[in-house]
Formats: sequence, C-alpha cells, structure tokens
Amino acid sequence: MCTDPTDDGRTAGSFDPGSDPTQRAAYDWLIRAARASAGAAAERALWDEVDSSLWQDSIAASNYDQARARVDVNRLLHYGHPIPVSRGFTAAFVSENYPGWTWNELIGVLKDAGVVIGGVPPHCEPGVGAVHFDADGSWLVEWEDGRITRSTC
Repeated sequence: MCTDPTDDGRTAGSFDPGSDPTQRAAYDWLIRAARASAGAAAERALWDEVDSSLWQDSIAASNYDQARARVDVNRLLHYGHPIPVSRGFTAAFVSENYPGWTWNELIGVLKDAGVVIGGVPPHCEPGVGAVHFDADGSWLVEWEDGRITRSTC
C-alpha cells in the first residue's frame, strides 16, 4: 500500500508494505538487494584503487606520453555515456586530465589496444594492469597475468 505520511491516503510518492507478509518480504528483499549492490560497488572501487597502486612504479617509469592504471581508464570511460558527452562534461574531463587529447583520439587508442569493453558507458577489460600510449597511436598494455601486448607502430 502506498501512503502519504501526512494524511494516510494513497499516493505514488511513498511505499509502505503494511502488514501484508508478502509485500513486507518483497520490500525487505528489495532493501537488502540495494544495500548489497551499494556494498559491492564500494568494494570494487576499493579493489580498483589497490590494483592501481600496484602499477604506479610501472606508470612512473613509462616512456610513453600517457600511462594509466585500469582504474584511471575506467574513470575516463565513464564519461563515454551520452549524457556527459552531450552536456560537455566529457570534453572538460579530457581537457583537464589528458591535455592535448580529444575523446575520439583517446577512445581510438584504447580500442586499438583492446582494453575497452563496449556498453553504455564502456569499461576497461578487468585483466588490465596498466595502459601506456602515445599520440602517434602506439600503445603497450601490461596485463595482471604478466602478459604484455604492444602495437606494431
């Protein structure tokens, strides 16, 4: 039953499962699922930050113009959603964090490197440790399993 706390009348603005055990169970399940999802997202973010710290020495020693950990690539790819693109947030993020680059140049190099998984927004392959790349389109990917892939240019 939906109720308005000010007059106990039915509205679409609030949900009260009332005393019906079926509705109460569904409501409790929904709340538990929402909390679990938020907890899982926070845990993934924490693991990404830990993984990022493992690759900082490699990134610091890079001979490429840009070197980024997977978490940094995911931050960039988050701006690949139509809303931030259409509102100018993507261009502002790229300008601030990747001077001299455009979104299309960055996404082109990352796709060539094989680290982008499609979607809205796209995200980075989970096994990527760090991605190194230059404006000429050359790139190198360090994978968490120890593999290294690189461009031929």
